[in-house]
Amino acid sequence: MEEGSCLEGMALMKVLVTGDRGYIGSVLVPRLIRSGYEVVGLDAGFFESDLLDNSLPKYKKITKDIREVKSSDLAGFDAVIHLSALSNDPMGDINPELTEEINYKSSIRLARFAMQSGVKRFIFSSSCSVYGIAKSGVVDEDSKVNPLTAYAKSKVKTENDLKRLANDNFFVGLLRNSTVYGFSPKFRNDLVVNNLVTTALVCDEIRILSDGTPWRPLIDVRD
Repeated sequence: MEEGSCLEGMALMKVLVTGDRGYIGSVLVPRLIRSGYEVVGLDAGFFESDLLDNSLPKYKKITKDIREVKSSDLAGFDAVIHLSALSNDPMGDINPELTEEINYKSSIRLARFAMQSGVKRFIFSSSCSVYGIAKSGVVDEDSKVNPLTAYAKSKVKTENDLKRLANDNFFVGLLRNSTVYGFSPKFRNDLVVNNLVTTALVCDEIRILSDGTPWRPLIDVRD
């Protein structure tokens, strides 16, 4: 996401970032603050420590499970960037119902509260995994989705319901992010490129955990 994209054309904006203390959120929030946005974060707070010794900028943080959000938490915001999710396929395999509750039901509940509170823009972090194994090769916004995991299915359901909520007063942006890689103060080692680099450094060899044929789009966390 380039600085200002999806959020341009408005005066000083107050933005709520859910999942602000996650892998992407901890990179996004400083960029928003540097660009002049007033940022408030909302996160369950499971990963408070970071790799840079708390060097992230100071901003208001709400520590709360996304399932416990109230309408009052959305008051006064111009935009919401919704990153919070269980974003790991093994977790989805263990408890698909929990993934649906957090990723889908809580996301739609959040969006409804935002809409009721007068929030104008709702940016949802979806995923390229909604395409599953695409037999047609390169895919785009018009390609058929084929979600294969609980995580991907939750993203498709959320996208569909968010599109129904969108209107002239409530802009919805759906970002089908590529698989992210790169440094973050809240580093994730389970992402494919990060994992390849880490095993190369630790084991002195790059370890491929599949037959080597899968491919997917990739994007630096700063983008």
